[in-house]
Amino acid sequence: MTKLVRPFLFVAILLGLWAPAYATDGVMLINQATVLASGGFPYVISTSGTYRLSGNLVVASGDGIHINADNVTLDLNGFTITGSSASSSIGIKVPSSQMGIAIRGGTLNMWYVGVVASSSCTSCQFQQLLIHGTSYGITVNGGTSVLITGNTIQGVSSTIGQCIDNAASATIISSNTVTNCAAGISTVQAANITGNVAQGNGAGGIVAGAGSNISANEVQGNAGAGISALSCPSNLVGNTATGNGTDISVTGSGCTRYNNNPSP
Repeated sequence: MTKLVRPFLFVAILLGLWAPAYATDGVMLINQATVLASGGFPYVISTSGTYRLSGNLVVASGDGIHINADNVTLDLNGFTITGSSASSSIGIKVPSSQMGIAIRGGTLNMWYVGVVASSSCTSCQFQQLLIHGTSYGITVNGGTSVLITGNTIQGVSSTIGQCIDNAASATIISSNTVTNCAAGISTVQAANITGNVAQGNGAGGIVAGAGSNISANEVQGNAGAGISALSCPSNLVGNTATGNGTDISVTGSGCTRYNNNPSP
């Protein structure tokens, strides 16, 4: 390296001008070193694209990652983002109305909230996440066309929070395992809720809004209702509910119920 290049490289690193790391496929790589080099946590994603963890992240205080752009895929790539368990701390936050967000494939540990879409999230996906040691697992506060699938969420206490809390419309909630939250799965809008396991939650296993399709779920040992349809019409088909405070609870008339165990 020439004498001219060395000083420029040194100054570039000091000023944070050093180019971000990319994988060979053009994906932006995120690890502890790149986060600290960019100014620390929360790491802010402000440009559309695909981002991939290349190592574990440990966050001493505050939030982990903020997504402030549309059409972002965040692949945790099997790694873990660990927080401090501080009240209000969030592992991955979508602070404002966004669309086309996909978060998948890794672990969030020791957060107050694992993942939250604070406003409207349209065409968003939350997949194959392991979330534990949190009061709230995945929270979506609005939007439409949301997919929440293949996640395993274990709350820190069966007296607080929701493992999955959804207020978006046209949502699919499928193949998740939710345990030890106050409510396992809670949605105030109509949703397709299928193939989930809800076990050992303090208030209830599945709480569904009017117009929901609730099918092939297994709910066991929840202190409140195993499955609660807040208002008819909703469809409850092929669910198994055992050992709950009330196995299946339906409010109103006009709900379709068949092939559930126990039957009406």
